[in-house]
Amino acid sequence: MRFRKFTIISILFALFASAQAQEKGGRIYTEFIDSTFSMIQDQWLYIEKVDIEAYRRKADSLKKHIESTEELMPLFQQMFDEAQDNHSFFWVNNKKYSSHFGQLSEDDIRKPLMDALENGEGIYKAEIIDNIGYLRIPQDNTSDNPKAMQSHAQNFHQQICEIYEQNPEGWIIDLRLNTGGNMYPMISSISAIVGEGDFAYQVDRNGNKTNWSIKGLAVMQGKDTITSLIKTCLPDLSIERLVVLTSQMTGSSGEITALAVSKRPNTYFIGEQTAGFMTSNELIRLPQEVFLLLAHAHEANSDGELVNKITPDLEMIEGDSFSNLLEDTKVQKAISWLKNRD
Repeated sequence: MRFRKFTIISILFALFASAQAQEKGGRIYTEFIDSTFSMIQDQWLYIEKVDIEAYRRKADSLKKHIESTEELMPLFQQMFDEAQDNHSFFWVNNKKYSSHFGQLSEDDIRKPLMDALENGEGIYKAEIIDNIGYLRIPQDNTSDNPKAMQSHAQNFHQQICEIYEQNPEGWIIDLRLNTGGNMYPMISSISAIVGEGDFAYQVDRNGNKTNWSIKGLAVMQGKDTITSLIKTCLPDLSIERLVVLTSQMTGSSGEITALAVSKRPNTYFIGEQTAGFMTSNELIRLPQEVFLLLAHAHEANSDGELVNKITPDLEMIEGDSFSNLLEDTKVQKAISWLKNRD
């Protein structure tokens, strides 16, 4: 009888503990769900493409039966899929949860591009090739710390200054290995080539525009200075001859960097159509150490025209040779255009 009584008490205690855990878990996930849907309703570019209340109800129905926020991620991925949002994603426990729509897998990417990344070619590079200034701008993982952005941009800017001192006949900006990251050090370092004034716009779901611009040594978003060079040794290079190289991997901030020079004079694009991750994403920190990169605006060129992908003036698919640029057929074509305008 004692054994039975002890067993019943143990079961009741276990049920009580389980109920408490569920209640606590429910509160935790309620906070996460509330915060997430609040941000989505306030900012998400594609909210009109889905029934957001239906997704909210589904999330609420799941919260009592899950043990981690990761178990909610398939629901949000389904939502991104339905909206055909290829750029928003969650970052949970060092894992990315994005739409399945419009993503590039390693199998989709041409082998020379993957080989270049694996061989360490995805680095900033500035050099003279046949009296042309060659600037490779790869993915940039600089943090959004102002000093870090300034230091990184200033360092590459100085390398460009050293090329300028050799009197190049023109410039190549190579964005073929640029899959995104922090756009501000990229654009700050080449601000003399981009030129003063507005270089692109963000356009939110209500049609409100915010300009990106170069003002003096600063890269601006609206009225805010995001980063600034400490000093410059370059004159205005905004009308100098320029070729931009793009690939199927050029995406996100790499595409914005291409967009920044797309309307400048004496500019020619060679390569492939870009990846098409051309929305502005807001970094949002959520409960449970979850980060949401949420698409909140379209991107437009300096004329205010919305752009989904960058299409080159001259399409060239094969011929990449990052380890020997003189054998790279796209670099060869760029040099020819810069020198002869053929």
